[in-house]
Amino acid sequence: MEKSGSTNVCVSISITSKQSLVYQHVYDALVLLSKRQPMLRAVIATMANGDRYFEIKEINEVITMLDITTSDVKASDWQSVWFEYTAKPRGNGLLWRVVILQEEFIPNTKDYANTLMFNFNHSCIDGVCSVKFCEQFLNYMNELAKGTSSADEEILSLDLLPFYHEIVTRGRIWHLLFNFLLAYCGLRPILKFCMEKMMNRELQKKPDNPYHTQFPRNSEVSTAVPCRLSVKVFTEEETKGIVQACKRKNCSVTGAIAAAAHLAFCKLIGPGQPNSKMELGLPFSINAQRFCDPKPPKEYLGYFVYGCENIYMKYPAGDTADFWKLAQETTQRIKDFVRKEAYVSEATLVNGLLKPRNLFNLSVSDDLFVKGGCNFISSFGCFNFGNRQPGTYILHECFINALTHGTAYTFFHFIHTINGKMTWQFTTNDAVHTKHVEKFANLCFSMLSKM
Repeated sequence: MEKSGSTNVCVSISITSKQSLVYQHVYDALVLLSKRQPMLRAVIATMANGDRYFEIKEINEVITMLDITTSDVKASDWQSVWFEYTAKPRGNGLLWRVVILQEEFIPNTKDYANTLMFNFNHSCIDGVCSVKFCEQFLNYMNELAKGTSSADEEILSLDLLPFYHEIVTRGRIWHLLFNFLLAYCGLRPILKFCMEKMMNRELQKKPDNPYHTQFPRNSEVSTAVPCRLSVKVFTEEETKGIVQACKRKNCSVTGAIAAAAHLAFCKLIGPGQPNSKMELGLPFSINAQRFCDPKPPKEYLGYFVYGCENIYMKYPAGDTADFWKLAQETTQRIKDFVRKEAYVSEATLVNGLLKPRNLFNLSVSDDLFVKGGCNFISSFGCFNFGNRQPGTYILHECFINALTHGTAYTFFHFIHTINGKMTWQFTTNDAVHTKHVEKFANLCFSMLSKM
């Protein structure tokens, strides 16, 4: 999976300026960011027992390892190389790299347009922190352009934080007791064996994904790349209309998007399903920073994500589904689930018994592919960059997503709103027919556009 680039995070930053991009500003901004952020100086090292950990390098060594390259692909054509550049291995040891696409001049506005495509190992950054990275990077770029900052200045580094789950559970008695029993009572081997058997049994019992049942994987319809990206950027006016409509209907935007994705999936596979009582899982991600005590520094870049798979949505019969009712129900289920924090206890059990690689191997395999989920929702939230005053480099768009080929989900959604504009992206693997990707995209995006 690692070698194929699966789960790599893409942060594609599109900027405009009245002057041509100065490459030195990019280089110096990344040096300044690396001085401040320990995860940008991290490499993955391996201990004698095979366990892996983050080793933080000194900034002088990091500077010699920076992977900043250019491309002949035009800035506006970033999607044509999205998979290639995001999947490309980082040969420098660091967990990130960047490619600067070919600059374009826009005659109508007399602006220069540039796109910088960052590739991150997902273990070092999540979606929310990717937005923070974009903001911090642009801040440094503009400070350098104004001459108020330089790459030589001294910057105090943030401390590398422990694994987020350790921060969340610090001081919680049940979690401390469980870890004590594992460490000193010899229960780990027995519980690990039972956990693996139980999880494997539950995975085997899962019903097949109805898409794969109706449209079996066919190598003849496979695409040139194993993962594809669909993108919809809503205007500020459209975004405002969606937010206001959701408020009137007493639901969240995430709940509305989840409902739209669910109904679009059901329309895609059609009404003729043998099991009318079918329920489709709605896995989604939760930002763990809200539960950390103490809270990480606001500017800290890292990975803080709980993945949850305990919400299910009924398969609607015919065209009788009420979109807003489904959106309200989904919103409430997500709120209830997040509030109860059952996933924190689950994470203590799983993390205490299984290494990440063992857990991944249990849940991802060719045998289990047909049992994969339908829609995974990853909603980063709403962000307003503080310095919206005119600067040399102005953010036009920011696209944050991840490669998901090899994972068990048919459609993987990424949603965020930056400076008043909402972006909805989803990825698909090569088992989904191209015509179905297009139909699904039209169904999803049109439901929100009609609000």
